[in-house]
Amino acid sequence: MIEARAPDGSFYPLAQRVGQWRCSGPEGLLHHLRRDLLDHVGGRLGDDAAMVVIQRSPALHPVQQLKKMVPVNGAHR
Repeated sequence: MIEARAPDGSFYPLAQRVGQWRCSGPEGLLHHLRRDLLDHVGGRLGDDAAMVVIQRSPALHPVQQLKKMVPVNGAHR
């Protein structure tokens, strides 16, 4: 995506654009990125594009709980 160019030769400003859609969730972000990328390049990509969105989930065990865990055979569960 970062190599995608507009008809005037400008590269796609990925970092700037991603910051605009922080509250969209993974599916919404992909939708916005795809639509915006196609608008940027004039409607059609000249090459393939790959987009991967990773959503960070809350910790399963907060740090306080991890400190209380008892090692079993030298390893934490």
